[in-house]
Amino acid sequence: MRRIACLVVWALASTVRAEASRLFMNEDPWHFWIADSGDAANMKRDLATPMKPGIGSTKEGLEAYIDEIARGKVTHFLMNVNGQRANFPSKVLEPVWVSLDEPERDHEKWVMTLKRLADEGIDPYRVWIDRCRVKGVRPWASIRMNDLHRTGNPRCPNISTLWRQHPELQLDPGNEWDNGFDYSKPEIRNRMLDFIKEVLARYDIDGLELDLMRFTRYLPKGRESEYAPVFTDFVRDIRKAVDASAAKRGHGIELSARVMAYPKNSQERGLQVDVWAKEGLVDFVMPCNMWANIRFDISVNEWRKWIGDRAAVVPGADSGVTEKGVRR
Repeated sequence: MRRIACLVVWALASTVRAEASRLFMNEDPWHFWIADSGDAANMKRDLATPMKPGIGSTKEGLEAYIDEIARGKVTHFLMNVNGQRANFPSKVLEPVWVSLDEPERDHEKWVMTLKRLADEGIDPYRVWIDRCRVKGVRPWASIRMNDLHRTGNPRCPNISTLWRQHPELQLDPGNEWDNGFDYSKPEIRNRMLDFIKEVLARYDIDGLELDLMRFTRYLPKGRESEYAPVFTDFVRDIRKAVDASAAKRGHGIELSARVMAYPKNSQERGLQVDVWAKEGLVDFVMPCNMWANIRFDISVNEWRKWIGDRAAVVPGADSGVTEKGVRR
């Protein structure tokens, strides 16, 4: 069976909580279902070619994938549940298979797989969570906070109607990679908070990751320091939602922030990770490289100096890294 992962992060027992080594694996749904459905070489659906069922198209295959992960000694399995659209029948974000009703979009096979699973009453994330419990792996959800995959291609099924029709809600319209949603605007923060609450209500998870690496800008350029406290208030609201869900579930739910490799990167973008950690808003800080931009020199000591010792620092490595620093 082929293993497809977006992000692998790991922490030694020297982190703030003295426990056994932890291996976090972040499962990228694009990688998993695209490769699984045969879309990797050609992202567009070929209507003349029947779709071959893969491991991600059946409950048994989904369970077998967790079995493989458990054999690899993964302790925490992070399931990414969204891009600009949700990968489940969300009531807050459009489900990604809305694209199947949009003639101008590319009707990709992986989207069809997710739609068929939903129609059959199979939620792959619930399947994974249940299997994680059996195999002793801790299930987490990972939220992409400002996904910009393929915004340069208007046919991409992941691009939301809101993003396409409301450039005034974007940070820098027309500037690819900097044209994500503007989190200085309350409607954007409230929309994402509602989605996070929906995920917490839908899935019995042990942790929630705020993936701030997909992508890395959230506040207007040049005004990051002005709006930094606003974004921190947003993180406080998320923490309250996580704690409320934990109380209902009867078990703890941890919160993590996946951020850029160096503290200065977060500071420049108005992300007050030091405040989040010192206030106990996040339990983990996961500094990481971005795709093929190699960062093997992430300094735990540098992070610890900035954020203190209340949150664990868990350096990560993106799967885009290769021996030549080029994503293949």
